[in-house]
Amino acid sequence: MKRLFIGFVCSASAFAAMPAEALTYNTGMQSFVFEDSPAGPRTITYSFETTTDGTLGVLNMANIMSFSWSAWLDGETFTLNQDNSYLKLLDGDGLVATDTTLSFDPLVQNTRLGFYNDTLQETIQLYGTNSGLRQTFFIGFLSGDGGAKPYLTDPVFLGAVDTPSPSVPEPATWSMMIAGLGMAGAAMRGRKMVASVSFA
Repeated sequence: MKRLFIGFVCSASAFAAMPAEALTYNTGMQSFVFEDSPAGPRTITYSFETTTDGTLGVLNMANIMSFSWSAWLDGETFTLNQDNSYLKLLDGDGLVATDTTLSFDPLVQNTRLGFYNDTLQETIQLYGTNSGLRQTFFIGFLSGDGGAKPYLTDPVFLGAVDTPSPSVPEPATWSMMIAGLGMAGAAMRGRKMVASVSFA
C-alpha cells in the first residue's frame, strides 16, 4: 500500500513539474498613421509574429524564442527576424502575455522593447513612460526615414495565439486526477473479498 501511494505521489509531482508549451502570437496586418512626418500624415502597415516559451504574465528576453516583424511604408519594406536581427532590449514590465494575446503597455514606467538590425540600420522600438521617447511606437527604415506614433495611451496589440491549444487538462488537474485514481485503487485493493457459499 505504501509503495503504491508513493508511486502515485511521484507521478503526480512529475506531471505538475512539466514545463509550459510554447505559444505563438500573430498580429495579422496592422497599421497606424505617422502624424509627424515632414511629408504629412503617412500610413505604416506592419505584421508581427513571435513565439514564447509559454510563460504567462510579464515577459523578459529569455521568454522570447523567435520573432518576425514585417513593415511597409511608401512602397519600402523590411523584415526583422531572429535570422537577420536581434532583440536588443526588453526593460520593465510592459510586455505581457496571456493564453490568448500578447501586448505592450506604454503606460508602464521605464519599459522598452527594441528589435535591431545593425547592418541595415533598421529598427522597431516601443517605449513606455519616462523611457527616452516616452509612450512611442517607432519603426525605422534603411533610408533613415520611418514613423512614430507618439503618446500611446492604450496597450499595443502584439498578437493573438495562432492556433489555440486543444482543451487539455492543466498539469495540476492531471495531478489531482492521478492522485484520485491512486487512492481509489488503493481502497479497492485493501477491501476484503467475502465469499458466499450456499448449498442446495
